[in-house]
Formats: sequence, structure tokens, C-alpha cells
Amino acid sequence: MSAKTQVRWQEPINRPYDSVCQVLLADNKTIFHDATHAAENHANENVADLHTKIAGVDFHREVLIEIKNQSSVDTAAEKQTVIDLQWKAADAAYLFPTMTAQLRLFPIGERAQLEFRGEYEPPMGIVGQTIDAVMGAKIAEASVKHFLNEVVAYLENATPENA
Repeated sequence: MSAKTQVRWQEPINRPYDSVCQVLLADNKTIFHDATHAAENHANENVADLHTKIAGVDFHREVLIEIKNQSSVDTAAEKQTVIDLQWKAADAAYLFPTMTAQLRLFPIGERAQLEFRGEYEPPMGIVGQTIDAVMGAKIAEASVKHFLNEVVAYLENATPENA
């Protein structure tokens, strides 16, 4: 069994936590789809378009996102919202890793922060591990950063600044 590749990234959101939380939990399926400009190929499925550019080469893959669980904690000691999710390639999924992740929203001062904590195991045994070591992990990390940036931009546009 091979080691899993960890992918983590966080982005500040220039909006209040409570307002962002309401928007995120109201319809994250639409947020992931619309923020990433996914196509309409997969009716009634939660689809996002992962894309990035590395060394002038465009990488693009539509993924099906399954929300496993959503939870919020709102106590005097802690405040956060966690969305457990998993995504896999919409087409030829056996060639691409399945990402298992948590999307965490939490307050930082008067504003919110969104964090992605994910992991995947490269497919195809030693060949997949080699591809991951050479460039796959870089593509995954860049795609996650781009995904998070798009979701944050969407949330900032969908949430009033002083809500």
C-alpha cells in the first residue's frame, strides 16, 4: 500500500464568518459548480471544474463531488463549519486519484477563512506513484489552490460585506 499525498491550502475571505457560513451551507453544490464554471454535462450531480496552469500547460478535469457530512460548532471556545467531501474524476476515474477532504470555514478576527485539508492515493500502483512524484502532486496542489480561490471569490461576491 502506498503513502497518501496530502494537500492543504487556506484562503482568507473578506466577509464575516456568520454570513459566509450561511451562504456556504445553503447550497454548496451550486457554489462549487458555479464558482469553477463547470459544464452542464452531468445533470443532477455535484460537479466542479478543476483547472490550473503549470509551466504554460493547462490542466483541466471535471470532478464529481460527494458531500459526506456537514457540521458546525458554535460555542464560546470554538466556532467552525466543516464539510467532509470526496471528489473523483467525472470521466476515466480509474486514471485519476480520488480526493478525500475537509473544507473548513472558521473566523479569523472579524472575517472568515476557508481551509482545504485533503489526501489522495495515486492510482495505478508504481506507475501512478511515479507520475505523482514527478508532476501529479504539483498539479493536485495547484488545482486545489485554484479551486479554493474560485470558491472564496464566489463567497465574497455572494455575501454582503457588512452582513
